[in-house]
Amino acid sequence: MLLFVTMFGFLFISSVSFAQNNPSANDEEAIKSIISQYFNNYFDSFKYLKTANTSNIIEENDDTLLYKIINECEVEVSREFGIGYKDYSYSIDYKDILINNNQAQVGLLIDLDYQCQNTLDIKSGIYNVDYDFKLKHDGNKWFITKIDSGFDEFEQYKASYREKNKAGLKGQDLQKKMKEEKLNDIVKMKKQFEESKLMPSPHPDTSTTGSDSVTAAASYTYFSPRGTAYAERFAESSQSSRFFYTAGSGGDCTNFVSQCVWAAFGGYVEGNDTKTKSNIANKVRMTSTWYAGTGGGSSNWESVSSLWNYATQSKTLGPNGYGFNNDRVYTYINPRYEDIGEVYQVRNGSSGSYAHSVYTTDMNPNPTSYSDIFVSQHSYDKLNRPLTNLISSWGGSNCYMRNIDFTVYTSYFNS
Repeated sequence: MLLFVTMFGFLFISSVSFAQNNPSANDEEAIKSIISQYFNNYFDSFKYLKTANTSNIIEENDDTLLYKIINECEVEVSREFGIGYKDYSYSIDYKDILINNNQAQVGLLIDLDYQCQNTLDIKSGIYNVDYDFKLKHDGNKWFITKIDSGFDEFEQYKASYREKNKAGLKGQDLQKKMKEEKLNDIVKMKKQFEESKLMPSPHPDTSTTGSDSVTAAASYTYFSPRGTAYAERFAESSQSSRFFYTAGSGGDCTNFVSQCVWAAFGGYVEGNDTKTKSNIANKVRMTSTWYAGTGGGSSNWESVSSLWNYATQSKTLGPNGYGFNNDRVYTYINPRYEDIGEVYQVRNGSSGSYAHSVYTTDMNPNPTSYSDIFVSQHSYDKLNRPLTNLISSWGGSNCYMRNIDFTVYTSYFNS
């Protein structure tokens, strides 16, 4: 009898061990459920403007603390500047779910559609955001032990986290310090937002400006709604459905912005994709130094600094833009005088190169705040991103932002 009990116990223990070391299909569904709970909590925090207690699905450690801090800080930005979510929906594309014994690794892409609380009908979105998760099974359930993402808005937090961690800060002390710094920066930004309302119009008197007439080329109007229609269509499109190539290594922002500018000058023909593709192939509304297609483009088309230098210099052929606020903090740009179709370029801090370009696609009526202005971009792909969010993620009170307006001067093209 004792032998039977001993054998039964051995078989029972072996059976439990086998079940844990060889997860079934149910484990995959359980893992997906945990991931969904994570994103539900995360996006709900921007709707209800408070973070959730996630201790039931996330192990608190150095690998998850950073993302808890990011969530807390970003919710504060959303609350203070009125850009929380009125509503949202998301979809997940699972790339990998690898389960080994009681450990799991998950790779995915997520698309988010949302509407900000301060808008009536402006739809926004963030697309193709990569996440990697690690999970562990404790014998009862799965829970998250590590989170990682290359999402651009997380980069400033990652740098700050590494710096403070290297200095010896850990756990709650590190969390408190980073949140304290963000709250202090929000106070500075709110003061700057008020100061920006007092700034004069940056735009010159167009009656006294313009390019010399060109007899061999025709002038073309910069029609901003056509540029925004293009931007809104292709900000969220898959790479396979785009008319132009997509620059790799996360560097497609200025390529996309140049496409929008090109579209506004008439290269894009709404409702006629065949004609639009023909215009691209024949370099219509392009020049010998500002061009792109399905196989690549020029530096003036793709590079942040090169586009600025090219667009704002005096020339007889090509897009003539009026550049404003170069090498100055963003507050000299009064939201009241901004309009759709304008280009912004940003950098973090007073030194270094400008590193990102976006295109203005929508606005609340009679804008008085950067939260009333919405921009679209690539790398990462975002539709109608609040300009406040851009400023906050590119240095906050130390964000340097310049502007290009293509409606001020006359532009000429050969075709």
